[in-house]
Amino acid sequence: MVFGRNVTYKLLDAFVFEQIGPEGIRKRLGDMAVSHQKFQNGFIPNYTSMFFFGILFFLVGFVALPQLLVYVPALNLFAATAFSALPALLAVIV
Repeated sequence: MVFGRNVTYKLLDAFVFEQIGPEGIRKRLGDMAVSHQKFQNGFIPNYTSMFFFGILFFLVGFVALPQLLVYVPALNLFAATAFSALPALLAVIV
């Protein structure tokens, strides 16, 4: 019973499933929405800068970075993994 309470309930249910699962996602989305409210003020330069940096992150993540990883021989060890993982990570972050 002690193992079930300490490991299964406290570790898995209370930590992993609550922090990473639906409750954690809901909390993080709420925090992101509150933090992004300051940009939604109707000021056109804010919107254009968000658009510009979004396009910039897209180009760097999906065009420049994979090409750099393929052409730089020192990074060849990680090129195959990074070629598929980094654009996806940048898309999640942005």
